[in-house]
Amino acid sequence: MDPVHVVPLITDFNRNSLAILAGALETTPATAKCPITPVQGMDALLDALPDICARTQQAVAAFSFGTLELIDSAHAVRRLRTFLHDERLDNVTTIAGGPHTSAAPEETLKLGVDYVVVGEGEIAFPAFVRAVGDGTDPLSVKGVAALRNGQVVRNGRGERPDVNAYPPIARRTMLFSYIEITRGCARACKFCHNTFFFGRALRHRSIANIEASVQFLHDVGRRDIHFLSPDALSYGSTDPDRPDLRAIEELLRAASHIVGRDHTFYGSFPSEVWPASVTGEGLEIIRAHTGNDKIIVGAQSGSQAMLDRMNRTHTVEDVINAVRLIAEHGFVPSVDFLFGLPHATESDEQATIDLMFRLADMGAQIHSHTFIPLPGTPLADYPPPRLSMRLQKALDQLAGPGKQYGSWRRQLHMAHQITAFRRQLQAAKCIDDLDLDAFCH
Repeated sequence: MDPVHVVPLITDFNRNSLAILAGALETTPATAKCPITPVQGMDALLDALPDICARTQQAVAAFSFGTLELIDSAHAVRRLRTFLHDERLDNVTTIAGGPHTSAAPEETLKLGVDYVVVGEGEIAFPAFVRAVGDGTDPLSVKGVAALRNGQVVRNGRGERPDVNAYPPIARRTMLFSYIEITRGCARACKFCHNTFFFGRALRHRSIANIEASVQFLHDVGRRDIHFLSPDALSYGSTDPDRPDLRAIEELLRAASHIVGRDHTFYGSFPSEVWPASVTGEGLEIIRAHTGNDKIIVGAQSGSQAMLDRMNRTHTVEDVINAVRLIAEHGFVPSVDFLFGLPHATESDEQATIDLMFRLADMGAQIHSHTFIPLPGTPLADYPPPRLSMRLQKALDQLAGPGKQYGSWRRQLHMAHQITAFRRQLQAAKCIDDLDLDAFCH
């Protein structure tokens, strides 16, 4: 294989996914020797490419993003395309992946990237890089798609990997963020892409796989360890409704033994816990082995009717009980709510407002989010929300004494911007048919 230099574009939102992909490149024999140069931001990418292109026969510029980063990514791809044309750099191949790309490959290709990966990338991305180096057709790789004569040509979905065959970090590249411990989600909440991207089956990293990464991060000076999972209390379990507390304790004991209890964090950002899974025993394990001061609970609504419509499979009482237990065990409960869900009635909204104030009185912080339609989910085609003044006033009232935080206002604006942008992009032949500058980034 001819040398291929891989250049991942790192943003505030994709470091974890690109660390996993870089780790896959490093541990796949066919790509293990490929140089990888992660760059932070577009200015760094454009600065790095001329020298990289002069030193290698082929370069791959890799993007990864979700729907919330779609407009930013469109601007980034346009800058890169213009730069490559102006600098006459003809040995750069561009590829994108991530949840938005997998759900809407044609949209992503219209942004101007050469290829996309549909599905998970640990197997598909190294195979793609190898194809670029060998000069074979990348479309022969399962999961890779491209536009040909205005039509999407795709080769299925990328294979679902055995997560224990790959590390959650890139050691040689020194690219890492959180340590992913579980992939997949059995819940299938209608507004969330997780199940629809990763599947319902829970795939857990082994203690040995996780421990090796924790030890490496400790050895290179990383102080704090945070774990990534859709539901931190599902680790090790085959049944998401029956937490495997022994597995969780084994994991936390191993991690805290390496980095120390005060530097081990679990059930807090970037993860959360499922309300019905919270028990005193589980919280005692987290308290004994972590430095958490906060536990994040996914509530999303205070209306049981809305929870049922969204396929949440837990009750409002489960949320109240979880918050009570979390506070009793010395943690600050941080409770996620999602506003503007489709079909919400005035009574749904009032039930949510009432629950937020009740939980705040119990010592909880309210973490506020606005619904954004995500491609690939059952709610993908719903319009962006409009939040009533009653709800906005309640959120401001809670924010005053510090009982509510979050980016719901920004997300409300983003929901409308992204929806308008996607509609225009779907109707266009390519991004050049749009006035991209009309969409902020």
